Amino acid sequence: MPRASSRKSFPRTSFSSTRTARPPPLASLPPASVRLTKQLMKRQLAAPIAAQMQEEGRIFAEQLKSGEAQEGDDRVLREAQA
Repeated sequence: MPRASSRKSFPRTSFSSTRTARPPPLASLPPASVRLTKQLMKRQLAAPIAAQMQEEGRIFAEQLKSGEAQEGDDRVLREAQA
């Protein structure tokens, strides 16, 4: 009695057309459509990016007040005067 394979087999032709199909170049698409699509994509990212930038700015400002940063500034100023 033949054993049933646990793998599913698909005809190769079902994948070859999707794998090699390429989207049209952006230059060939309507400019308004491309612009609106980019706006929609960026809108989803705007809030998380702004929050990340604000957090990085806060951390950077804290680091500027640290002793290490002040020592580095002093060293640069001394070397500039020499």
